[in-house]
Amino acid sequence: MSSFHSIQAVVVLLGIFFFGALQAMASDFYIFHTGDDGASEAYLLVIDIGGAGPDINVEFSDSNGNLLQSQHKLLSPYGSVRFRIADYLGSEQGLIHLQSSSSKILGNYWRIFADGVALHLPMSVGFRGETRYFLHRAESSSEAFITLSAIVEDVECELVFYSERGQSTLERRYVTAGKTIQVDVSKYLRGPQGMISLRPVNGTLLCHYYIRQQNIGVKSNCLPLSPQGIKTTELPRLPEARNDSLLIADISGMGTEVQIRSHDESYESPGIKRLLLPHGTIFIKLEEFFSEKQDGLLRITGRSRFLMDYTLEISGRITRISAQEQTAKLRGLSWPVWQPTQIRLRLWNVGEELSNSRILLNQSRPSSPLQWQEILLAPEQLLDWSPEIRADWDSLILRSDTSETLAVCLGLSGSRLLFVSPLHGILN
Repeated sequence: MSSFHSIQAVVVLLGIFFFGALQAMASDFYIFHTGDDGASEAYLLVIDIGGAGPDINVEFSDSNGNLLQSQHKLLSPYGSVRFRIADYLGSEQGLIHLQSSSSKILGNYWRIFADGVALHLPMSVGFRGETRYFLHRAESSSEAFITLSAIVEDVECELVFYSERGQSTLERRYVTAGKTIQVDVSKYLRGPQGMISLRPVNGTLLCHYYIRQQNIGVKSNCLPLSPQGIKTTELPRLPEARNDSLLIADISGMGTEVQIRSHDESYESPGIKRLLLPHGTIFIKLEEFFSEKQDGLLRITGRSRFLMDYTLEISGRITRISAQEQTAKLRGLSWPVWQPTQIRLRLWNVGEELSNSRILLNQSRPSSPLQWQEILLAPEQLLDWSPEIRADWDSLILRSDTSETLAVCLGLSGSRLLFVSPLHGILN
């Protein structure tokens, strides 16, 4: 069974059901802030999903690695804390580093636009010695770039840019310890889509992918994808969003055929098949093959391993949910309270056994006693959970007894969609 994690912006909100683990045993997270884009405000929210009430330390440094400010906070059990990033970095770019004595905290980076729409990206950990990937798609009017941060020591990074048809260009970049550099993707990928692989030859690397457009600012953002890829995956389609699509790339180097089917609890479509060239990329507009408002699950299978983003558009901003192979049993999300918001949690049990989940809606300093709600899902059951929430509630924690429960959170104002985010968490 497969699952998802998200990812992050334009930073390609790579955020597609990136439901995997953001950490293992240590809370040592990073996010790169691209500065004031003139169109949005940026926030960092930290949530305790373990209930220990841990202490946290947050450091704000500029892109040259100079520490500007640090903050030490004590979280309430299952509570959260919010930082307005402009208060610490001003209008400049910079690296944000979150540390904690607890392994069960999550950091959530948000950009909120004047029209109320928001993009979300989880904080991430650095990686070394293995290859990671970004899937690329941008209009000619948009600027796509990658940030590379050397968070411990000097890093040499090998980048390979693959065109839509799999043709490759190799590039090497050197990043001094503590510093961040940007790589212009359009310099290497002229077409509308492609794939980028990154491998730190030495050292620990942090990287993010962003799309930025004039007058819109950060339009999309994302975290790098796992090097293993997937051979089969499932994800709940979101009829509330418009212009949803799939971006799929071959990482086997041999090419592969993928099959895409849409189904609900009572019906499965015949589906479509597409052939990917070795290291090639395809873009599929789902409304051309499935009803625009069709509800249910998308099931994607391939003969060889591939990478995939589920992309959707919210008022011109792009959210990307990235398919992964594992789902965390303990997940959470915290969001800035910026206008009356209805929260809708979409849950789908893709396993063959009964799924038992417990959900906690909360505020930054929880009151006692905590009210957990229990939800049982039959095999293949889809549930939209829309609780009545108070204006000061700003977080949600989900505990599942199975790794086969998919979960994505939607924020709405009336019927208007403001954000979509998978629930990220910790693999047990």
